[in-house]
Amino acid sequence: MGGTSDESKIESVRKKQREWEERFKKAARGPFETTNPSGRAIRPLYTPADLPEFDYERDLSVPGEFPFTRGPHTTMYR
Repeated sequence: MGGTSDESKIESVRKKQREWEERFKKAARGPFETTNPSGRAIRPLYTPADLPEFDYERDLSVPGEFPFTRGPHTTMYR
């Protein structure tokens, strides 16, 4: 992500995430962080700010297109 516009968008997302985390901490009945079955710590919310080098087209794309992270078929069915 390059450019001031992208940086300001990411900072805006980070601010919104911090605000959400504060509300979550007040409302949650359990721990803020939890773990997955492998024991790795996971947070309740992830945003684009957590993936600064993420490129949607390269890393995720749409269903039915390379790299097939969202299924090999456009409709997810044959």
